[in-house]
Amino acid sequence: MRLLHVALFAALVLFAGNAPAATPKTIRTAFIIAETTFDPVVASDLYSNTINEAIFDPLLTYDFLARPVKLVPNTAAALPEVTEQGRVYTFRLKPGIHFSPDPLFGGKPRELTAYDYAYTLKRLYDPKNRSPWLWYVEGKIIGGDEAGAAAKASGKFDYDQNIAGIETPDRYTLRIRLKDTDYNFIYIFATAQTGAMAREVVEKYQPDPGSHPVGTGPFRLAEWKRSHKMVLEANPNYREHVYEADPGSDPKMIAIHQQMKGKKLPLVQRVEVTVVEESQPRWLAFLNGETDYANTPLEFVGSAFPGGKLAPNLAKAGMNGQRFVETDLVYTFFNLDHPVVGGVTPEKVALRRAIADGYNYHEDINIIRNGGAVKAESAVPPGVQGYDANFRTAINTLKAGLPSAKILVTEVVRVKRVYDVGRFNLGCLLQWNVFQWCDSALRNGSTQRNQADARNIEYNNALRTASAQLGVLFDDDVFEWQFSRGNLSDIDCFHPDLSGQNALAKATYDASRF
Repeated sequence: MRLLHVALFAALVLFAGNAPAATPKTIRTAFIIAETTFDPVVASDLYSNTINEAIFDPLLTYDFLARPVKLVPNTAAALPEVTEQGRVYTFRLKPGIHFSPDPLFGGKPRELTAYDYAYTLKRLYDPKNRSPWLWYVEGKIIGGDEAGAAAKASGKFDYDQNIAGIETPDRYTLRIRLKDTDYNFIYIFATAQTGAMAREVVEKYQPDPGSHPVGTGPFRLAEWKRSHKMVLEANPNYREHVYEADPGSDPKMIAIHQQMKGKKLPLVQRVEVTVVEESQPRWLAFLNGETDYANTPLEFVGSAFPGGKLAPNLAKAGMNGQRFVETDLVYTFFNLDHPVVGGVTPEKVALRRAIADGYNYHEDINIIRNGGAVKAESAVPPGVQGYDANFRTAINTLKAGLPSAKILVTEVVRVKRVYDVGRFNLGCLLQWNVFQWCDSALRNGSTQRNQADARNIEYNNALRTASAQLGVLFDDDVFEWQFSRGNLSDIDCFHPDLSGQNALAKATYDASRF
């Protein structure tokens, strides 16, 4: 199927400012569907994991005021030390963090250690848990897959076994060793699924540890009526945690920061969550002051935010509204089996492109989505590194306002040409094999190199197609441009050095036919 258009949902949130003060400080809200379990290794739905995030502490978290958002330490003393080209991650924990009280601890404080994080990672591999998050670690941590396979064969996971890729050199150090370079692996440590769990608690409350969650987070589960009501209370053992953030230059983020900076967390002592699946009673409960926080149902967006602004009657009632763009994408596809728009012949491809070019985003956003979306500029949503708010607009502006302007998109040079330069150079071979730069393209056997070469070609074909769709020039004369050893970096014998970049830029310009 082929992409027709991309839209970003705008979530609309209201806060009731006129609710009577409660002792203790309490926030009341509603979920639109029921929770499932409070075992973060098992839970796969948004609402269960919303609770899990309040109970369990991952090593890292996010600075949500930063734009784009960025990783920051949570229970870790700092961001991990990443070595061996992204294959080894070493975390050091803050000492003195404790789990919330539980009778199993015998009235004594139970300190968080690196062993708790190692145990949680092992739980992902345990086939009895059937974790939907196994893909976080599957095929990545050295020895992990083998431990899971052994458990399948024996019927029991051995949590006391040593897994080569999960090391705990001391009480406060966790070291993860990966099979291959993966600089994105760090992000799993900012999820509830890797939040620390105490082994003795999980084993005590088998076969359903999710019914008795015990973590080191700011809250603990005080009451639970399944599929109806959940009550969280502040964790009395919660560490000293003062709000910190980097708001950057965004005025809205700066205002939030000024209001929050220096305050001790959590700000409330109690959170009450009820399950109200129907949107109308959920919305009416908010308007009647029965809840303090609500995501505005789509059918009420127009009355709550007419013209994109908070309705005067709601503002008069002391409510505050916030509109923000979620880091989410909505895709619309063609059915390639359809007799009219389907097929891969040139005329069918041209038909789909014509329909996509003529798609009315304005009506989609304002009528179908009731103003609750913004037009996407690219496949990268706002708030994510690499987003450019003016990408598509800039292209269209150049095409419309400067019809004589020439826009050039150039293909990437064939990585195989780098291999051709270095394969007879002892220094390059040493760097590739010792430091394992770009394994598949440079160091592995011919089959892997051919596969990498095929991906290289596929990428350029995608660039060529995108250029044709945008109506800009595409330069396909530099693909086979031949590097010399003097054009490559002395550090990795892979990336162009300054002279290589200059030579490549000149070759690109000369071949562009401008």
